Amino acid sequence: MLKLAWFTSVWDAQAVVLLRTVCIASRNSDLKVAITVVVCTNEKSPFAPDLAAVAKEYGIPVVHIDTSFFKESSPKSRSQAATRGQEPWRSEYEEALVNRISAFNFDLVVLAGYMWVAGPKLLRSYRMVNLHPAVPGTYAGTRDTVIDSLIRDNAQNAGAMIHIVDSTLDRGPALAYCEIPILGAEWDGIRTRPAEFKTAVERAILAAEPRLLVETLRFLSGLNTRSWPPALSGLPKKISVASCASKVTL
Repeated sequence: MLKLAWFTSVWDAQAVVLLRTVCIASRNSDLKVAITVVVCTNEKSPFAPDLAAVAKEYGIPVVHIDTSFFKESSPKSRSQAATRGQEPWRSEYEEALVNRISAFNFDLVVLAGYMWVAGPKLLRSYRMVNLHPAVPGTYAGTRDTVIDSLIRDNAQNAGAMIHIVDSTLDRGPALAYCEIPILGAEWDGIRTRPAEFKTAVERAILAAEPRLLVETLRFLSGLNTRSWPPALSGLPKKISVASCASKVTL
């Protein structure tokens, strides 16, 4: 049984969908994972109560550790000299996070809608994978940033991937991914309507993510996570869009 810690910033409803999907799959299928703790970094999110309700339904404790507290309360965090992503408050936050969840037993951290770059403390402390809304080797950043880049570059494919978390931003070794064609007759009609096209691309990515995550975890549950990172021969696994909508086999 692969034991997971689940980190999320509850940015939108997708964070709740992802958690619920993995919980259902672990209860009702052969997915041999158990989430032992959910970490929520944005207790003020309007979606945080829904996330907590899912966790309660499946008997998973939730640890709330709000990043805004560290950003606003630490005098050091207000320094203008810090490089973005390396502000002092981040190390204070990560130190507190590691201490808060030290009593929980888990093998792997899943970042699912976690909106912060993992810093040195987390990288030293945990094995981590991240769900990112782009195919390997393309765009980094938030979903909104990725989709804007896809549209700007007239890209042929959108997608999503699960990758190992390292010191880079969304560039760690990919384990599995989906590609979603966004060219062709079914897309041509809305490409001239940017807002509608962007919404359609986002919906396609959101639809692919839950099954991609479930089946990547199924794959990882069969590995010895004490040997990390896993052997990358044959990875990343490319998964068909049709598979992402139903059952995926890695």
